[in-house]
Amino acid sequence: MLQTEALLSFIGFILIFVGAMLLVIGMTRRMAQSSGDGEQDREHKSRGVVLIGPIPIVWGFGNRGRLIMAVLFVLVMVVWLILFL
Repeated sequence: MLQTEALLSFIGFILIFVGAMLLVIGMTRRMAQSSGDGEQDREHKSRGVVLIGPIPIVWGFGNRGRLIMAVLFVLVMVVWLILFL
């Protein structure tokens, strides 16, 4: 039993190490490609939604996205109140 646990721990460590190395290799390749493109101006836009409990934090979608998230928030709160109170 102890040998199995040691083997699984070793395999887990190796998988974490390989994953970290793949991340580093991927990031360095991406940076090398982006620096080789020249001096082109690129515009990056980020959009996202983070839910902290039932409360949404929205960015990058403009006023319409905020309105949709506000409506969804109210609906989630109503459903929660009906189910749990």
